[in-house]
Amino acid sequence: MATIGETIDLAIPLETARSRWAEYVTGMVIGSGKGPGEQEHPFRWRKSEQEAEEGVVQFVTVADDVTRLTVALDFPDLDADDREAASEIDRLRGFLQYDLELFREFAEGRLRIGD
Repeated sequence: MATIGETIDLAIPLETARSRWAEYVTGMVIGSGKGPGEQEHPFRWRKSEQEAEEGVVQFVTVADDVTRLTVALDFPDLDADDREAASEIDRLRGFLQYDLELFREFAEGRLRIGD
C-alpha cells in the first residue's frame, strides 16, 4: 500500500478552515472526467484518486490565524517500495498538491465555487 499525503498552511483561523472545507466538500467538482452533473467527495476529484481506500484530513492551528491542513490518502493497489509504481505515486501526489492549492485559494477567498 502507498500513502500519499500533503500539507498546506492556510492564512485563516481554524474554525474558518473547517467551515470552508465543509463547503468545499459539498460544492466543488473538478477534474474527474465523469461529465456534467457529477457529484463527488474531494477525495474523488480524479478517476485515479477513486482507488483511494481511506482518507485522513487534519486541521491544526500553527499560529494566530494560520491553520495547517494535512490530507493523506491510502492506495492499496500501489506498493510504495515498488520502483515501477513510483511514477504513478508521483502523479497522484501532483494531483493532490494541485487540488489542495485550489482549496487554499477557495479558503482564503481568492476562488469561488460556481453555482
